[in-house]
Parts: sequence; C-alpha cells; structure tokens
Amino acid sequence: MSLIYNYQNASRILGVAPENIEKVEEWFKTVWVKVKDQSPILISKKKFAEMFVEYRQQGSHSLKPVKLSEHRYGVRNATNPHIAYQVLLNGPSVECTCPDYEKQKKVWKKGCCKHIYSVIRAIGFNSLKDYEQSFSLNVIKEENPCVH
Repeated sequence: MSLIYNYQNASRILGVAPENIEKVEEWFKTVWVKVKDQSPILISKKKFAEMFVEYRQQGSHSLKPVKLSEHRYGVRNATNPHIAYQVLLNGPSVECTCPDYEKQKKVWKKGCCKHIYSVIRAIGFNSLKDYEQSFSLNVIKEENPCVH
C-alpha cells in the first residue's frame, strides 16, 4: 500500500470513517476511491499529497521539542509520553528516529514527519521547504557578499 494513496488519507479527504472505504486505486494523475454505498470518486494525487503533509503538520502542533544539543532535538510522542524520538538537523538535511520518517526515507530517500515539523516550527520556519531554502540562501550570501 502506498504511503500517500491509501485508505487512511482517502477517509481524511472525504470525511468518512476508514472502514467505509472499500477500495483505493492509484491511476495516472488521480486516485479512484470506492466508498461504501456510493459511486466511485476520483481524487487528484495533488490532494492526497497535500493531505499527507497537512496531517503531519497538524499532528506537530501539540508536540514540544526539547533542544538536546546544537543540532539535536528530542520530541516526545503525543499519545505515549514514554516514547521520544530524536530529530537531527544536519544543514539542510533533517532526520528523525520515528517509524513514519523511516518508512518515508525507505521509499523516497527522505521524509518529513510530525516530529520534524515541530522542530522546524520551533526554530522559526513555517515549512521544511523554507528551512531547506535558508541554507541555499546562506551559501549564496557567503559566496557573494553583495547579496543581502
């Protein structure tokens, strides 16, 4: 099952219980979703990708990262405070020890979980993209003192 085009995201997008999603099929630019007692629905892949990110961003709001060292943060699991994950900021690269991040990394070679979003927000960025772009801007400024 896809990390993005799946029953859970379909249920979130459509506002129905996951058990009412009977089938999800990935097509070219859309996802075909069959909901119990309804005609099939086509949803854009873009909408699924937005939901994937939005769900993790929303989940990050209740998390409180704790700075452990210059580039390392600890983030406790919201539902089980006995579990904590570590987020490592290594320049524009960001990593987390949580299973969600590990799954994404395995599939896409990178990822962004709610723990990463909580750290990114705590250090003053609105998105992972903003955080990553701050490094390319810093490189430009260092190479060219005329760029402010």
